[in-house]
Amino acid sequence: MLAFSFFMAIVRSLPHAPINSFPQGHISPG
Repeated sequence: MLAFSFFMAIVRSLPHAPINSFPQGHISPG
């Protein structure tokens, strides 16, 4: 699950534009 955690870390660092492309679990638009 290390790759998943690394991916989620990258997703968090990205701008919250493609929200619909990612699972809305830890990511909150704002």
